[in-house]
Amino acid sequence: MQILKFSQLSAIEKKLINAAKRASKGAYSPYVKTNVGGAVLTNNGKIITASSFSPASTTVNLCVERAVIATANAQGQRKIKILAVFGHGKNKSNDPLPPCGVCRQFLYEITKITGQDLIILSSNAAKTKIMKTSIKELFPYPYSRY
Repeated sequence: MQILKFSQLSAIEKKLINAAKRASKGAYSPYVKTNVGGAVLTNNGKIITASSFSPASTTVNLCVERAVIATANAQGQRKIKILAVFGHGKNKSNDPLPPCGVCRQFLYEITKITGQDLIILSSNAAKTKIMKTSIKELFPYPYSRY
């Protein structure tokens, strides 16, 4: 895992963070007031975005990680190389927002589809701290029955 500055990212990584930031504007979050956007880069170079949806009942929140993977899947794009996440709002922390436990299990499925690790970029609101890691590093012992 690395903590980087925006200037240290590659051109495509910067593009993904910026796309996630734009997507965060579409988030629905009237209660927790943290807007999160996501962008994925597919193996064929397509960038797909989505935003989080956080209604009053937190058990039915749709985190951006699952929203963007489901959006890509609906477009026939399952081979994903990189996921970028950008969050801002109530969370006054200067730290990036890493995927929750449910999303980590969900993201692990991408590795089963592609046969390769999934790179994850997570930016704080100021783009001064960007966590660059992989799902296998964040989630070394996934549940897998098969």
